[in-house]
Amino acid sequence: MRYLSCLFFISLFLISCDDDLPVFDNTLQLDGNNATAPILDPGEYETAAYFSANIMADKADRQLREVEFYLYTPPASLEVIVYGEGSVTRPGSELYRATITSGLRENRWNTHVLPDRLTLDGNPIWISVKFSANGTDQVIGCDAGPKVNGGDQLFSSNDGGWTTFQSISGESINWNVRGDLVPQ
Repeated sequence: MRYLSCLFFISLFLISCDDDLPVFDNTLQLDGNNATAPILDPGEYETAAYFSANIMADKADRQLREVEFYLYTPPASLEVIVYGEGSVTRPGSELYRATITSGLRENRWNTHVLPDRLTLDGNPIWISVKFSANGTDQVIGCDAGPKVNGGDQLFSSNDGGWTTFQSISGESINWNVRGDLVPQ
């Protein structure tokens, strides 16, 4: 019995020590593994992930260092955009924009490193990839779903506004668009 008591107290000590270890989640992501990429009608698009206040609440002490996205076919032009607080239906003000003209890799993850890290304040953000589609290319990848709230945000020049991919296609996916974080 004494042996069991000793084991009990040792396990409690180890569990409480484990709880004291810092936990650092360094990825903002709403998607799973890449499954495919939809073919969109010709036009200008932004495929975005909206990271809500619940997701961002514990990230106020971090900085956005990189944006990652899965690219099937490199478009003629591509931009990475980060927006500030808005809502799940519309982004807020633009916090960062970069045009990427070279180095894009087909059928794989691409990483854009921000030249100056973007300090997060705990408020919601949108991470977006903007591109032109010609109607035959698959551009930005997506997972197989199911859709996570904010994971399939879509702007189309054809409609002139933000919607979800599910609302125009009926398909339940999340864009392969992520952010990598580092401590301040």
